[in-house]
Amino acid sequence: MGMKLLLCLATLALATASAQNAPTRQMCMFLDFSSMNAQDQAHAQQAAIEFIDKKVAPTDSVAVVMFTSELRVIQAFTSDHDTVIAALRKIVPAEPAVDGAVDQKLSALQELAEVLSIVPGKKQVIYFTGGIAAGIDNQARLDATVLAIKTANASIFAMDTRSLTQ
Repeated sequence: MGMKLLLCLATLALATASAQNAPTRQMCMFLDFSSMNAQDQAHAQQAAIEFIDKKVAPTDSVAVVMFTSELRVIQAFTSDHDTVIAALRKIVPAEPAVDGAVDQKLSALQELAEVLSIVPGKKQVIYFTGGIAAGIDNQARLDATVLAIKTANASIFAMDTRSLTQ
């Protein structure tokens, strides 16, 4: 697990949680670009921006994490939604560097869950993906990923970007 990723998310999530008195939701926009072409990535970006505009409450704390060949924090947790949207707009769509294999996607989800486990409270991961192929060859990886998500007190809500159009 990347220490920079861990420290960045943890520090800002803890600071956000202690600075706010109102109950908040911790939401992580997880953009899995490992199997999306540039056009689908742009659709996913727009969908994430629209989600923040329409579904996120002013007190919600939001982070943005992207996966291409490794996890990268684009924006740490903040309740400043304009900052989150600006960070999303700075992402430059590109062709994927990896083939988006199921094991790689599960590994990325597991790593994200392990990082989120230190953030207090319930977390919601909004997972923007180009899909995961049917059939899991590595049941142990799937089991470890599910356990990490449960341990992190997180829920995952997937959005298959293949159906998005503009």
